Amino acid sequence: MPIWIQKTAQKSLLRGISCEKLAFLQDSYTENRLSSWNTGKRSSRICIAPIQILYSRQRAHGEPQGHRHEPHGHHRGEAARREPPQEAAESIHVGSSHVPAPQHQHRAVPAPQRGRVSENGRFCRAFSPRFPRRGQREEDGAARMATGTVLITGGGGYFGFRLGCAMYEKGVDVILFDVVKPTQAVPEGVRFVQGDVRRLSEVEEALRDVICVFHIASYGMSGREQLNRKLIEDVNVKGTENVIQACKTSGVSSLVYTSTYNVIFGGQIIENGNESLPYLPLHLHPDHYSRTKALAEMKVLEANGAELRNGKGVLRTCALRPAGIYGPGEQRHLPRIVSYIERGLFKFVYGDPLSLVEFVHVDNLVQAHILASEALKANKGHIAAGQAYFISDGRPVNNFEFFRPLVEGLGYKFPTLRLPLSLVYFFAFLTEAAHFLIGHVYNFQPLLTRTEVYKTGVTHYFSMEKARKELGYKPQQFNLNEVVEWFRSRGCGAKPRPYTMNCLLRDGALVLLLITLLVSWFPAAVTFSL
Repeated sequence: MPIWIQKTAQKSLLRGISCEKLAFLQDSYTENRLSSWNTGKRSSRICIAPIQILYSRQRAHGEPQGHRHEPHGHHRGEAARREPPQEAAESIHVGSSHVPAPQHQHRAVPAPQRGRVSENGRFCRAFSPRFPRRGQREEDGAARMATGTVLITGGGGYFGFRLGCAMYEKGVDVILFDVVKPTQAVPEGVRFVQGDVRRLSEVEEALRDVICVFHIASYGMSGREQLNRKLIEDVNVKGTENVIQACKTSGVSSLVYTSTYNVIFGGQIIENGNESLPYLPLHLHPDHYSRTKALAEMKVLEANGAELRNGKGVLRTCALRPAGIYGPGEQRHLPRIVSYIERGLFKFVYGDPLSLVEFVHVDNLVQAHILASEALKANKGHIAAGQAYFISDGRPVNNFEFFRPLVEGLGYKFPTLRLPLSLVYFFAFLTEAAHFLIGHVYNFQPLLTRTEVYKTGVTHYFSMEKARKELGYKPQQFNLNEVVEWFRSRGCGAKPRPYTMNCLLRDGALVLLLITLLVSWFPAAVTFSL
């Protein structure tokens, strides 16, 4: 059994999951143990008292692997016939663990037509899907009955709501399943069902007569939510188990899971990586959200080929791993960034100016999910069944340069001060420690978490080749102009303000904090360099 799995179980990072279960889940996707791939071209360590961060440089250049890996222990009809490997698989070293990389085979699939986005009433021009007219919906009733119903967990959120509207526009009956209603008006004909993925009975009730589930619901992606370990595990792991069980019980034939880059990335440099890279060992994840999303993805892909109740066939599953989502109306990351800008807290950038990360526009992510659901069907040869796909705009960019148009578009000056990544990471560590101590009394919003420092300051981007070939994914090109327009329409932007005593106290406190951090961090950095 791999050492990292034993350590993970011993540390009880995932309560109730045995070492044998974790080993089975990991080996299910890394069973083709062939030749090794040397990724140790460069490694460096950043020493931060009282902790150390280990970086291992991982390069994944070149084409994706040629042999398609099938999940262990499941059958997919003709698709389950294994072919001999055409070339050696790659393996990767993460920390002290050696995990062979799974194999994949790529086949091209024509891309179905995707819906368009247009103006609609109260919504933003570039934000609202175009809904069919009442007469058109009545004419398409028979077609909808034949198409079937899809359910979207997390349908009350930004992306889930957008996906639901796009699916409805394509003539599919849609159920939005979430604990809270969407902030936008739900289009006529789209059903909203209030429910919680943590309650199996509510999920099973909602899945009656559903043929496909998009499991988007999750918790703990950013900010102080990342520090609520129990709720993160309940939603991301237990909730996913409930969705899988309900699919089997209710006879749902397709399940598309919205995963994350973080199942692979944990602070190591990755350049043009692909789906052959193994999961990051669970104990190396810097946050519980990424750890639980990795386990949830394993469970979803393991469930591929499981028999449905009453002999209704088998369950086909796949997972999409999106980059950071942006678009007009996005309510998780962008408002927080704009808030920092308007409060005068965006005074510096950090990390290597040549570091590259990726983002995905919400419309591109909608396109990818629709294509993935189509690729699980028999007429596409179930090509996506049991597979994972990285999804982004396909344009690696420096994180801070990506947001420069937003900062300057709102009339603010882009900061020129650049701090070392390790210093900012140390600050994030102290912030998390303070939240751990007083969070139960005052649940404040951390300026940054350690994971957010990694995700914004360390190079990691992936190839879209597999998604293009197998799903027909063709990302459209977007920029932040529509995002700037959206915020400006809501009163955001630079306004003439006098420099008051409060501003002076704020700036003084920031300078004092920076000096304190430098005094604490510098001795450790110098000691390590010697």
